[in-house]
Amino acid sequence: MAELEKIFLVYQGLETPILGTPALILLAGAGGRQWLEPLYPDGRDQRLGNIRAVIPSFPNDPSALLDACLAFGPHLFGDLPILPAVQQALGGLTQLDFHVGKEQVPEIWQRFRTMALPRFLELRLVEGPLRTVSPIIPPEVFETGREAGMLH
Repeated sequence: MAELEKIFLVYQGLETPILGTPALILLAGAGGRQWLEPLYPDGRDQRLGNIRAVIPSFPNDPSALLDACLAFGPHLFGDLPILPAVQQALGGLTQLDFHVGKEQVPEIWQRFRTMALPRFLELRLVEGPLRTVSPIIPPEVFETGREAGMLH
C-alpha cells in the first residue's frame, strides 16, 4: 500500500526562518517505490511541463531532492538559460523515473542538475516525518459532546 512518509519544506535562502511560508512543499511517499510530489503553498502550480512525480534511483537517493526541486520548483533557480531546452526535452512526460524509467529521462537533465547546483545549495530544506496520531479528546469536551448527542 502506498502512503506518504515524509514532508520537505523548501525555503528560498539559507536564512529564511522555518516559521515562514515555504516556497515549495515536497511530499515523499513509498509503496513499491519511493516518489516525491509537490504541494504549492501559494496555490500556483509551477512544475516543469506535466511532471507529476519524481521517482529516485533508490530510496533516499541524495539526488532526489535536487531533481524534485528542479521539476516542481524551477522558479527557485532563476532564469537558467538551459530551462527552455529542458522544458522541450521533457515533452509530455508525467514522471521523472530514475529507477526503472531512466532511459526516458532526457539526456539534458544531467546538465540541468549541474547548472542548478549552486542555487540549490542556497535553498533551506527542512525534513519532517509523517506519522498517524490519534485524536485526544479532553474529558470535558467528551462529556459535552455526549450530552449533545454527538458522541455515543
